[in-house]
Amino acid sequence: MSKKGKGKATQRRKATESGKRRYGFWALGIVVVIAVVIFVIFALQGSGSDSASAPIPSPPDIPRVSPGEVKALLDAGSNLVIVDTRSREEYERVHVAGAISIPLEEAAERYRELQGYDNIITYCT
Repeated sequence: MSKKGKGKATQRRKATESGKRRYGFWALGIVVVIAVVIFVIFALQGSGSDSASAPIPSPPDIPRVSPGEVKALLDAGSNLVIVDTRSREEYERVHVAGAISIPLEEAAERYRELQGYDNIITYCT
């Protein structure tokens, strides 16, 4: 092989190695950015108060009812509707028997569907 042929092969090898190094730096940079974002998300979640132990406030004009009270109303033949306000996917996964799905995002447009009921019981968990 001539000196010219060896020179071109060396140049190609160097260019390939340089490209690999650049790709490696980009990949490392992306991994570092993702790690920082994940760290920040977890740090922000941990900085709030423990919502699982805090009681959920209820507006005074909207009574809370227990599952037993709902069953008693149903057994008494009350004209009520149970509304699942979670996403449609969550509703399809599992829901209270007889409940209808009106995701919270759709409530403003679909509230007329609830006219005619004496009691409207909503849940989201």
